Amino acid sequence: MAALAKVVPLLSYFEIDRDEFPIAQIFLMRAGLKEAALLSYGIADFRCRDYWQAAYWSGREAAFDPSGKYDGIAKLAEDWKKEHTQFQMEAPSVAFRRALHRYYFHMLKRKNRMLPLEATGAIAVATLDAGDPQKIKPRIDAMVAGNKIDAKPKANATLAERLMAWGEMDPDEMHDFRVTSSNDKGSVGISTAFAVPVAAYTPDTKDLAALFALLDDRRPTRWFDYQGPRTLGENALRAIAAIFEKNPLEQIGAANLEPWTEAKRKKATVDLQDWWQKHAAEYKKEKPAAEK
Repeated sequence: MAALAKVVPLLSYFEIDRDEFPIAQIFLMRAGLKEAALLSYGIADFRCRDYWQAAYWSGREAAFDPSGKYDGIAKLAEDWKKEHTQFQMEAPSVAFRRALHRYYFHMLKRKNRMLPLEATGAIAVATLDAGDPQKIKPRIDAMVAGNKIDAKPKANATLAERLMAWGEMDPDEMHDFRVTSSNDKGSVGISTAFAVPVAAYTPDTKDLAALFALLDDRRPTRWFDYQGPRTLGENALRAIAAIFEKNPLEQIGAANLEPWTEAKRKKATVDLQDWWQKHAAEYKKEKPAAEK
């Protein structure tokens, strides 16, 4: 405890986030602070109390809500904590390795990284459990592939190509704040404006038929959510959710927090495409003038 008492205040002083503890530990060890190795105990302590960090290594697929709402998902974490009177702590070396993996896995979602893309992916793979029983490596490979897709599709790009380039706004790609000055008729003025990055794709009702047709497309995209990479088909489902303004899985009774397994994905694809065949005409009708 005396050793940790030296290290923890140092991390607080530099305002280091918990997810960056393993990186801080490496630098402190390289700086010659012998007690830094004991920080792994602190990492193991907060990791064992975090539902999401435990769930990631469980091997169980997470839920998928293309609308991004995930109604009720916070209750999963609450119930998990209530079910545990004691928490199973990982060995410090395991906690350190998995925390390091978490850091580099999430760095694959960012534009500004400490290391190049390939090196970041390689570290994320190297810090997996032996034999990768959770089958996380395919996700890492998909994120590396997704990062290589041009974020700005060509003017004549197909719908599939635009969907592949359509991701979330990178946290490092903030709105460009611009200040301009003017001198009109002897009066000096200043104006401000935000330049917002243009999305690679904007959901459009006229694309619905093509979007439903792409639901089974497994090509990678630039869309990474909390679980990692999403496929072109899942991005098409995200576009449909934006158009419907709700989770389209509701139409087939599959909007729940059950694991988004390969079997569930395939069944949902077939059921949604069948549903579309029966209801497509409803979305082709002209809206009354008052609603336009």
